[in-house]
Amino acid sequence: MCELAEAASAAANGGLATAPVSLSPPVPSVPTSSLVVHPPAPSTSADTVQPPTPSIEALFEDVLGLPAELAQAYRRRGVAQPYDWQYQCLRIPGIVSEGRNLLYSAPTSGGKSLVADVLLLRRAIRTRKKVLIVLPFVAVVREKVAHFKKLLMTYNARKSKRDTLRIRAFHGGTGGRGFGRCQIGVCTIEKANALVNKMIQEETIGQLSCLVVDELHMMADQQRGYLLELLLR
Repeated sequence: MCELAEAASAAANGGLATAPVSLSPPVPSVPTSSLVVHPPAPSTSADTVQPPTPSIEALFEDVLGLPAELAQAYRRRGVAQPYDWQYQCLRIPGIVSEGRNLLYSAPTSGGKSLVADVLLLRRAIRTRKKVLIVLPFVAVVREKVAHFKKLLMTYNARKSKRDTLRIRAFHGGTGGRGFGRCQIGVCTIEKANALVNKMIQEETIGQLSCLVVDELHMMADQQRGYLLELLLR
């Protein structure tokens, strides 16, 4: 994870919003892939043809191996297919199949959340372990929890109580001191540190299979940046 932290620090100093996805417990030997995304330049030739990207259904079935209910949920939200750069991220060797770490950067509102969300959901479903997404503000945490609940509504309705994906917000005094029966934790930076430290102390950190940090440029923040650095190291 030190390698991920160093790459994250460099991205933070670059000023772009970033979203690192750690798809394994903190193990220094896991390599990190990084991708900096820039808006595509306008085409200067009528003959320029962009390589096709798959439909959202094909992406979920052929690349991610995720249930059709989730692809349909994205389709209902207006996502017919991924952007080309999102598809590139998910096609990096080892990202989906081997659990490599991923650090990527794109402009605000560029679609970063989709990549992180689908990787997180895949780990939650495939491993049945805990996953954690770290966000900078309480309002964003609440918004993300609502997003996941809507996204998983049909999926959970078709599963037994044992197999449903439980989501919980962690911020301030909300959410308790540990995961409990929750599988997807959505938390603030401070709460993430408390949760991870508790798992380390209890020697249950192996139950954490994925860590997503959004807005990683906040590592440069003088008040809270050190917490992100400690978390990633």
